[in-house]
Amino acid sequence: MENVNPYISVNSIYFGMQPFQVESNLGKADRIKPVSAQEFYELRDVFTIYYTNNVVTSIIFNELVDLHINGKLLSFAKDIKTVLDTEDPFFVNDNYVFPQYGLNGYGLDHPENGVEIIVYAKSMKSYYEKDINSFPRHSEIFSKENIKNNDYTIIPYRSVGRLLFGSSPDDIEKAIGRPNKKNQYTTGELSEVRQGVSTKYNKYKRLIQVRFSRDVPVFLNDVLISDDGDKSAIFKHSEIYLNRAYKIYFEYGIAFTGYDSHQSDNGSIIVFSEELISFWKNKFRPLL
Repeated sequence: MENVNPYISVNSIYFGMQPFQVESNLGKADRIKPVSAQEFYELRDVFTIYYTNNVVTSIIFNELVDLHINGKLLSFAKDIKTVLDTEDPFFVNDNYVFPQYGLNGYGLDHPENGVEIIVYAKSMKSYYEKDINSFPRHSEIFSKENIKNNDYTIIPYRSVGRLLFGSSPDDIEKAIGRPNKKNQYTTGELSEVRQGVSTKYNKYKRLIQVRFSRDVPVFLNDVLISDDGDKSAIFKHSEIYLNRAYKIYFEYGIAFTGYDSHQSDNGSIIVFSEELISFWKNKFRPLL
């Protein structure tokens, strides 16, 4: 557990310390990584120290840690969801900012892809907290519960609920709220991630695919086909196309993956547009 005194210190390291003072407390750093003439990183075993003008201005953890702050335990290592729900941080450019603690978190929605938890000095407030009140809080971002309450009924090759193929990212945001994360690819394609729902756009920024985690209710012909829904009846007479890890039904523009596992969070449903039929038929395409 790391002890944090907001804007003052982390454990025995105080903001404003110079490198020789840190070294006297912790010993020599594993490596120094220069950034500019005024900035550099000091890489250590479990965290990284960031210096500006030769003094400590932030401490960075590249893994989920438990922080003891102002008599409270923020257990990022054990329960990120509770921390986000309870503390309700601001969502700023893919980062969660906790101004009450001088804390910034990146990757907290998808920690399997890597995280950064940054404790910063008062001198960095203008950087991390600039115009912060103009950004939404965690509670304002379209929550998983709200997403689950949407009617995601598939009309093959046309739409899934209010998500119409060919729609722009702005149209989708109006329908299901602001994304938690965006990924722009060199091909020009764009993907957006919300809790339980991922959307994919072509290079013209038009919706071509929607992926749902198995705990989001998805319907086809009034039958629940996600989670533990009975898919056998509706697909009984449909031709199935197997492409590596995917079971694909081109009659409906649907692909399933992970449903052979009993783990409740393992499967997903992909609903795709006509534009992607050839992609899904290609057995030599890259894995998704």
